[in-house]
Amino acid sequence: MWRMTTIEDAVESERGSRHRWLIALVAFGTPAALLFSLTMALVVAMNDQALVSDRAGLKSVDLGWPLVWIHQDQSSSDPPFPTHVGMLSPWEHPTGLSLDAFLVDALTVFVAVGSGALLVGALVAALVRRRRVSHSPA
Repeated sequence: MWRMTTIEDAVESERGSRHRWLIALVAFGTPAALLFSLTMALVVAMNDQALVSDRAGLKSVDLGWPLVWIHQDQSSSDPPFPTHVGMLSPWEHPTGLSLDAFLVDALTVFVAVGSGALLVGALVAALVRRRRVSHSPA
C-alpha cells in the first residue's frame, strides 16, 4: 500500500542520511588520513637533507621534519665540504631510529590533514546551506 510521508518524516530521513555519510566519512577517512600521515612522515624524512661542514658532522647526520627521528653515521663517505647529505643505505651506514619522534611527526601531519578536512567540510556545508536558502521559495 502507498503511504504518504509527512514533511517531518522527510526531514528526519534526510537528517539520518546525512549522519550515515558522516559516520562513513569518519570510519573510512580516519584510517586513510592516518596511513597518509605515516607515509608523509616517512617520505619527508627520506628526502630530507642536512648541511654538513666538516668530517665530524658526518658522524651523526640527523634527518626528519619537524622532529629528527633518523640518525645515521656517514663517516665512511668522503664528500667535499660543505655539502648537503641525505639518507643513505642503512646496509652500509649505521642507522638509528626514534619511533617516538616518528609518531609525533605523523601525528602532526594527521592533525594538519584533519584540520584541513574539517575546514573544507565546514566551508562546503556553509555554501550548500547558503545556496539552499537563496533558492528556496519564499
